[in-house]
Amino acid sequence: EKGYPALKPAAPKAGDLPLLIDTRWGKHYACAFKKAPGERVDRTDMSQEIMFSYGKALGNLHVLSRAYQPKARMWSCFDALDWARAQLDAVGAPQSVRDALGQAREELAALPKSAEDFGLVHNDFEPDNVFYDAGTGVCSAIDFEDGMYHFYALDVAKALDAVEEEAPAGRFEEARDALLEGYRAQAPLGREAEELFPLMRRFQSAYAYARIAYCLAERPAEEPDWMRELCAKLEARLAALEAGMCGDD
Repeated sequence: EKGYPALKPAAPKAGDLPLLIDTRWGKHYACAFKKAPGERVDRTDMSQEIMFSYGKALGNLHVLSRAYQPKARMWSCFDALDWARAQLDAVGAPQSVRDALGQAREELAALPKSAEDFGLVHNDFEPDNVFYDAGTGVCSAIDFEDGMYHFYALDVAKALDAVEEEAPAGRFEEARDALLEGYRAQAPLGREAEELFPLMRRFQSAYAYARIAYCLAERPAEEPDWMRELCAKLEARLAALEAGMCGDD
């Protein structure tokens, strides 16, 4: 409604946007979208121009979030952590992981939450979810399903971490600076927000651990090769997250 360059859902002939698909491996919801213009940012050379546009798109999204009035109660970081704790208890996760999650929740709860720093975030604004249109110089965002109410610093920290992984060798510093410059061209980002980045990363690690543990808790008796390979990758990721939260990394 505000003209933000985000992808739009494509309605199937049946009517409803989401379709419930019943497969031999469980029920899934599916939804199709119109193609976003341009190329995924992680498939570009991640030049300063592109990274400036990328940061600008994130800053613009946060500006709109500050004025957004939801029509219903929406998921917050505290809801996410309460859900995560229940999952960790259910799967018998190591106490060190549960302690890390509890500490992150306490620290987040103690922070002031003004409209300037806390609101609706994308929570997955990474280069593979953003498209750059060279013709217009504009970035479009996709994959909003992980959105929640959180500190805007979460989106910035996750974007910076993803860019560090994806940027060409020796180019991360200039990509980071261009991203932050683009963001600040649209929205404020002071030292206090940057000081929250470590806490945002600890939240992300704890929440990611719980989500992966939840996915792996129930396995079908018959798995195709791709599912076994995926589960092996998820198990390795789970071990890495645990090591990081426990200080073994």
